[in-house]
Amino acid sequence: MNEEKTVEREQKALLELLYKEMYAVLLSYACASLENEMLADEAVQDTFRIAWSKSAELLNCADPRAWLMLTLKNVIRNTRKELTELNRLFISFELAHDESGQDIQNDLLTHEEYELLSRIVLQKYTISAAAKELGISIESCRKKVRLIKQKLRKNRQNNQTTNSSGRTAKGKEAET
Repeated sequence: MNEEKTVEREQKALLELLYKEMYAVLLSYACASLENEMLADEAVQDTFRIAWSKSAELLNCADPRAWLMLTLKNVIRNTRKELTELNRLFISFELAHDESGQDIQNDLLTHEEYELLSRIVLQKYTISAAAKELGISIESCRKKVRLIKQKLRKNRQNNQTTNSSGRTAKGKEAET
């Protein structure tokens, strides 16, 4: 039991050392890649969260610094994909409502969901900044964003299905 605690302390000390040594380097890289200091800081924090959860893997690899950099690159890639998807979903949602003349606040998104989405997409809030402003945990905010994305994806799929079946029906009517 004492041996396990000693190993845990050593792992913690090594992770803290890596954090102190690599934080500025990783942040600089992330800032250059994401062109947003708040997003970059969040990406670096996520990188170290992953490092903490996979500390045995990190500390047993040949080059922990390279492992951290590779992890950061993956986090940045995922962040970009996430933001791109959110932007596309938001634009689709806005365009669909502009065309239909419906109020943005409808059955699809609540006022709070729309506000959260617009903060992240339009105002470029990070998840942690949005969570802080809303007075909720970061994990809660992430979950809310995931649920919003699911709703918007489902709505977009339904709209595409309706549009394509509508076109097919019109095309068949025109042929007869």
